[in-house]
Amino acid sequence: MHGSWMLFVALGALVGGAAGFFGVGGGIIAVPALVYLFGFSQKEAQGTSLMMMIPPLGLVAVYEYWRQQAIGPKDLGVAAMLVVGFLAGSLVTSSFIGKVSDPVLKKAFAVLLVFVAARMFFDK
Repeated sequence: MHGSWMLFVALGALVGGAAGFFGVGGGIIAVPALVYLFGFSQKEAQGTSLMMMIPPLGLVAVYEYWRQQAIGPKDLGVAAMLVVGFLAGSLVTSSFIGKVSDPVLKKAFAVLLVFVAARMFFDK
């Protein structure tokens, strides 16, 4: 293990808070934190972030959005189609991630974050 269990729980709480508030967390907060604060490789961080998201996303967060009527029955079909695409996309990309070096993966990840941040910042 790369750090104290209390620090991992604190990071999980921060990521969960960001997920509940912004709808993000794993890639934007957990992955960089695991790499730079805990010494994980980029691949370890991404895989750990994916494992972290399995239980809570399907349970607590979605229930709360449903309870507050932020999502409803009309959203189920869209979510189901997104799940199909997500499963296909993650299967394809995770199958060749071992062939991508950590430095290349970090740079690609950074480009994605910068692009999204710039787009959101300059959007009206």
